[in-house]
Amino acid sequence: MYELNQLTQFGQTQKIIISDIHKLGRGTTYSFFNVQFRNKKLTRHLYQKSGQNIGDSSLIIFSADNTDIIKWAEDFRNTK
Repeated sequence: MYELNQLTQFGQTQKIIISDIHKLGRGTTYSFFNVQFRNKKLTRHLYQKSGQNIGDSSLIIFSADNTDIIKWAEDFRNTK
């Protein structure tokens, strides 16, 4: 519920380019990308969506209040 409120109140969308894809430990495969926020480049990751490759673009939403809260924009639209 906290994440939903943060993204609803402070959410910003951004088109990103997948820069790397790999597993963290033995778990899930993640897509890595850079986010531009307040003139800073932040490297973030989310679980890899089916069919994603390095160099692909996608749309994300993140909270301007807490940049650790981030989702694929498509998934956020489906949770509202």
